[in-house]
Amino acid sequence: MRNTPKQETKIAIREQLAKLMATENITVRHENVPTAAFDTKNRTLYLPNWDEDMSDDLYNMLITHEVGHALY
Repeated sequence: MRNTPKQETKIAIREQLAKLMATENITVRHENVPTAAFDTKNRTLYLPNWDEDMSDDLYNMLITHEVGHALY
Protein backbone atom coordinates (compact mmCIF):
# COMPACT_ATOMS: atom_id res chain seq x y z
CA MET A 1 0.00 0.00 0.00
CA ARG A 2 1.34 3.43 -0.96
CA ASN A 3 1.50 6.27 1.53
CA THR A 4 -0.23 9.54 0.85
CA PRO A 5 1.89 12.72 0.63
CA LYS A 6 0.67 13.64 4.12
CA GLN A 7 1.79 10.26 5.48
CA GLU A 8 5.17 10.57 3.74
CA THR A 9 5.68 13.98 5.37
CA LYS A 10 4.85 12.57 8.82
CA ILE A 11 7.27 9.68 8.27
CA ALA A 12 10.07 12.06 7.24
CA ILE A 13 9.43 14.28 10.26
CA ARG A 14 9.50 11.30 12.63
CA GLU A 15 12.75 10.04 11.13
CA GLN A 16 14.39 13.46 11.60
CA LEU A 17 13.07 13.69 15.16
CA ALA A 18 14.59 10.31 16.03
CA LYS A 19 17.96 11.20 14.47
CA LEU A 20 18.11 14.54 16.25
CA MET A 21 17.19 13.04 19.60
CA ALA A 22 19.72 10.22 19.20
CA THR A 23 22.42 12.80 18.34
CA GLU A 24 23.72 10.48 15.63
CA ASN A 25 22.77 9.38 12.15
CA ILE A 26 20.84 6.25 13.13
CA THR A 27 18.90 4.29 10.54
CA VAL A 28 15.14 4.55 10.88
CA ARG A 29 12.96 1.90 9.27
CA HIS A 30 9.17 1.82 9.12
CA GLU A 31 8.09 -1.82 8.87
CA ASN A 32 5.22 -4.14 9.71
CA VAL A 33 6.44 -4.88 13.23
CA PRO A 34 4.25 -5.25 16.34
CA THR A 35 5.96 -2.42 18.23
CA ALA A 36 8.90 -0.04 18.10
CA ALA A 37 12.38 -1.45 18.73
CA PHE A 38 16.01 -0.36 18.63
CA ASP A 39 18.81 -2.61 17.40
CA THR A 40 21.80 -1.39 19.42
CA LYS A 41 24.35 -3.36 17.38
CA ASN A 42 23.29 -2.06 13.95
CA ARG A 43 22.04 1.33 15.27
CA THR A 44 18.63 0.87 13.64
CA LEU A 45 15.31 2.14 14.97
CA TYR A 46 12.30 0.11 13.83
CA LEU A 47 8.95 1.87 13.89
CA PRO A 48 5.61 0.14 13.23
CA ASN A 49 3.34 0.95 10.30
CA TRP A 50 0.29 1.51 12.46
CA ASP A 51 -2.99 3.12 11.54
CA GLU A 52 -3.23 6.83 11.03
CA ASP A 53 -5.62 6.82 13.98
CA MET A 54 -2.67 6.55 16.37
CA SER A 55 -2.09 9.86 18.08
CA ASP A 56 1.08 11.77 17.32
CA ASP A 57 1.79 11.89 21.06
CA LEU A 58 1.79 8.09 21.32
CA TYR A 59 4.04 7.70 18.27
CA ASN A 60 6.44 10.33 19.61
CA MET A 61 6.50 8.47 22.93
CA LEU A 62 7.55 5.28 21.11
CA ILE A 63 10.33 7.17 19.35
CA THR A 64 11.50 8.80 22.58
CA HIS A 65 11.57 5.50 24.44
CA GLU A 66 13.54 3.69 21.73
CA VAL A 67 15.98 6.57 21.27
CA GLY A 68 16.72 6.21 24.98
CA HIS A 69 18.18 2.79 24.12
CA ALA A 70 20.39 4.48 21.51
CA LEU A 71 21.69 6.96 24.06
CA TYR A 72 22.14 4.67 27.05
